[in-house]
Amino acid sequence: KMSVTADDWIKRAKKVESMEMMDQLKVYTDTMQIDGSDFTESLSDIMDILPLLYPKINYDAEDPSSDYVYQTCNAIVMKCMTCASTDFKRKHKAIALDKVATMLDYILDNKKNISKANYAGYQLISNSFSMLNLTALPTKKGCQVIAPIVGKIFGAKKVSPDLKKAMQYPIMLIKQNVPDAMTTLAPVIYSLCLEDEDFSYLSQLGTLYDACPDVANGYIDTMIEIMDEGGVYRPELTLPMVFQKIANRNPELLEPHLKTFIEGLNNDMKAINADIIGLIGKNNFEAIKPYMDTIISKYKTEPMVAYYFGAVINGSVKDSTDAGEISKVYDIFVDKLGKVNAQNKSMVLSNFSSVMKYSELHKKTLNDAKYRKVIEAELNNDLDYVKSGAKNIIDYLDDKTLDKANERIDKTEQKVDDMKSDVDEVKVKQQELEQRMKDVENMMEEYKTWMDENMDKLKESIAKLSKDLPVPIDMTVKHRGVDFVQLHFKCADTTKPGCLYPGPSPTKTFYSETKELNKWLKVGIQAVTTGYVFFTGDVLGGMERLKGIWDDATFNRQEDEFNKWATEPFLTSEESDKLIKQLRSSNFFDKFKYEPKCQGWICSVCAGKTEPGQTDTMATNDNAGKTDTISSQGNEGKTDAVVPGDGNDAPPKNDSCCIIL
Repeated sequence: KMSVTADDWIKRAKKVESMEMMDQLKVYTDTMQIDGSDFTESLSDIMDILPLLYPKINYDAEDPSSDYVYQTCNAIVMKCMTCASTDFKRKHKAIALDKVATMLDYILDNKKNISKANYAGYQLISNSFSMLNLTALPTKKGCQVIAPIVGKIFGAKKVSPDLKKAMQYPIMLIKQNVPDAMTTLAPVIYSLCLEDEDFSYLSQLGTLYDACPDVANGYIDTMIEIMDEGGVYRPELTLPMVFQKIANRNPELLEPHLKTFIEGLNNDMKAINADIIGLIGKNNFEAIKPYMDTIISKYKTEPMVAYYFGAVINGSVKDSTDAGEISKVYDIFVDKLGKVNAQNKSMVLSNFSSVMKYSELHKKTLNDAKYRKVIEAELNNDLDYVKSGAKNIIDYLDDKTLDKANERIDKTEQKVDDMKSDVDEVKVKQQELEQRMKDVENMMEEYKTWMDENMDKLKESIAKLSKDLPVPIDMTVKHRGVDFVQLHFKCADTTKPGCLYPGPSPTKTFYSETKELNKWLKVGIQAVTTGYVFFTGDVLGGMERLKGIWDDATFNRQEDEFNKWATEPFLTSEESDKLIKQLRSSNFFDKFKYEPKCQGWICSVCAGKTEPGQTDTMATNDNAGKTDTISSQGNEGKTDAVVPGDGNDAPPKNDSCCIIL
């Protein structure tokens, strides 16, 4: 061994021009002793020599001197390994990663022979990865750099299988740090295992599945064949982990191979095979239905598969409407509950819990005394989690669960909200009513003042008006396309037998139709104010009723117009003549005459013009110019019929439909 400096080695390496000189450099490198700190500080310059050396290998000739290049490069790599743990800092690790990765890339891209038979090349690659494992691979950046190189190693036909096996640790690190890189690497490994039949990576396929699920799914038939054949690599113990991944993602792809997994319930991977069967059954119960006897038998006798098959047995009655069928499943769980140890009882209780929540029938069936007794017995179990599981079932059967409590709370809160809403609505209506009453009171206060000042004038007006124009005892708003008002009149006498219009029922009155609501309201206001018409109650009540008639009529209405009329109720001569003309057109004056003694209008019978029981038929014209027929009869239990317009609107037969003035 000779002690040299890094500069000495670099100067000698740069002078290499022949294979003989490479041999001398190799010997010089093997025997040199460069101080670790000196080597580390000169690392970049030393590593820069590598690209000058490895292109000199005579790869096409079987020349053993080519090994000198491998061995010289390997010596540098080994020196890196020696210094890495003591002298390397982050920047030195980055240099080593970059230079060694470039060297490996060059060798693999040129398809150099690095089989185990070519020991120097194999050793260089192997040691390079050992160095990288130590210095750079655990980092994300290192994994990103090395991932494609590992892919090239798997893709190179001349690379030793042993070297491919040595990649398991780098693959694990790459998967942890750069999972995206596995989308390229994983398919290569699947192909290596399942097409080239290099089974050394069979145990890795399960962990690589998520990186290439579609690629792995394409090998299902191949993996089933390999698992059925068995062998030294025990595929029946490794490949079920791949199928478990497939079952979680695409369980329908495994349905054709259910028999293989059922047989797998007898080997050391029975739990994983049970999980696969359970996942297939959860997706499509019909697929596993032919195997239910075996599944139930294994559930009863194999503790390791009970966890997975409980859900399968649950699913067998998920949509059942047969209480007897549901009871059979509960019987299976009762049997299992009596056989398992205390720790596993919570699992069986969870099976009960799952089934009872399928429907009310499932719940009702479990609530049978024979099942409740079994479950209630577990309330005395020493293990709290078993006791808790039993209590949750009993609470559910008794509707004492948190969900039920929340449901009752929600219903109660909804009722409270509804009540609050009703109260708020009542308050609003009350406020509206109070405001309306205030408005009416204000109106009546104003009107009372005006009435006191104008009472003599009002009495004089109504007395004069009533001789020419009758005052109706009833006004009814009708909504029939266009709104109109029915005016009802009664005889002022009614003392004689056979009176035609005794009232007060609308069916025993003479009526006429008009759209002149505003003018007739003036007549009504005068009448209410002076007490001229048949009216019981005070003036305020009468005015409110008249205002109600006005509000109900949607035509010709303007804000505060009623209040204006209440203080200006006097008809002009023109308005009075118009109303008299309307009554004349409806033949009112043929039916009535003014009687001074009664100070009102009396019917023709009471006036002695018509004999009792005699019927008058006369033509009347309404505002639309149509002909109405009014049939008037006496009051011996008979009804007057008036058919205006289309003949379909007879006077109402219920007194409550009318506003009595």
